[in-house]
Amino acid sequence: MTQQRDPSIRANVHRLSAALWLCIAAVAFASEECPLSGAAAPDTRYSRDDVLAGRAAQSAAITRATIEVDDERIQVAVVTDASREHLGDDWPPFRRAARLMLVRLSSGDVIWELLLAPQEASRKSHASDPRLSAPLGAAAVLPDAQGVAQRLYAGDRAGRVWRVDLPPLAHATDAASGWQVDLLADLAREDPAAAVGFSLAPDLVRSVDADGEPFDGLVLASAGATLDDPPGNGIFFLRDYAVDARPAEAVSLPVITWSDLALTTREAPAETGAGWFAGFRDPAEVARYRPLTDGGRVFQLTAVPAGECEPPAALTYVLNLANGRPLVETLPGSPAGVGWLAEPRLEDRHIVLPGRGIALQPVSAAAVAYRARFSAAGVFARASYWRDILLDTD
Repeated sequence: MTQQRDPSIRANVHRLSAALWLCIAAVAFASEECPLSGAAAPDTRYSRDDVLAGRAAQSAAITRATIEVDDERIQVAVVTDASREHLGDDWPPFRRAARLMLVRLSSGDVIWELLLAPQEASRKSHASDPRLSAPLGAAAVLPDAQGVAQRLYAGDRAGRVWRVDLPPLAHATDAASGWQVDLLADLAREDPAAAVGFSLAPDLVRSVDADGEPFDGLVLASAGATLDDPPGNGIFFLRDYAVDARPAEAVSLPVITWSDLALTTREAPAETGAGWFAGFRDPAEVARYRPLTDGGRVFQLTAVPAGECEPPAALTYVLNLANGRPLVETLPGSPAGVGWLAEPRLEDRHIVLPGRGIALQPVSAAAVAYRARFSAAGVFARASYWRDILLDTD
């Protein structure tokens, strides 16, 4: 049954939209030269020691992981195309055909390299896949209860999402035959120029769906869709029901496509199935930080570039993880401030949103209130999660 909104609520929503664009216009700089753009990523390079000590920023797209080789646990860096510009001089060369490499942090040796061209995969420590034609975004690591990496997930700039299974190895040179690369989702469109892309690492959740089926979930923010290409950029939630590590000889699972996803603007997404897509308010919105999931909620900061000489306007979203709908009391795409704001952070067992936070649903014609703190829940349970328990932390 369709719910009727109070006219005062609709009026406040319209006022929020107007306030957003007034905020953008008000912060335009009148100087003769354009100021330093807040959208420009810092030109920072990280050494292997930086990564080992956890000093690499999230935006650097260099992820640390623990893998198991011959009963030895090895610290490695997961380096993708998105990391190339952040590598210091002590990293091994990143070949042009490489999409991903795992580097042993203690020695700098390449444990495994994932290449595009099959003819270059001549050594056992290499694997290749001709489908890996687009640069990979940052990867996310799925660990087991002991902290050993079971899987990697990464999207690419052509709208595809990849799963790499990493079972323990008897020898480091067995990686090519022991690790399996699968295409989890192909969200490419008919027009390649309008394809969404994934440059940020997904956030990973482990849960069960409404039917009690366990899955590993990926929350990804897309970028790259053009203004005249609905539904534009937004947040994707993909359910991967292959929760067990898969051997190399396993049959590939069905690939998730656009037709498998529920669009939150057109239908009521089921809390089962392949997942959902929630579009941003403006197709030009982009995200600098990966989504943050906690307690069944997705927190996302985006920005709409206002112009060459104007800072972006920051927007905030809080969505239900199960179906992609806005959290009941919030207004998605709320104007949170001006410029590239910081990412949502964990502080004193609270999720803290930068800037104004997110606008709340008004109950009268009074001024709109904002909320910046939410009690954290799942991020604490997630640290002690054991896959066999099937604990629904998110």
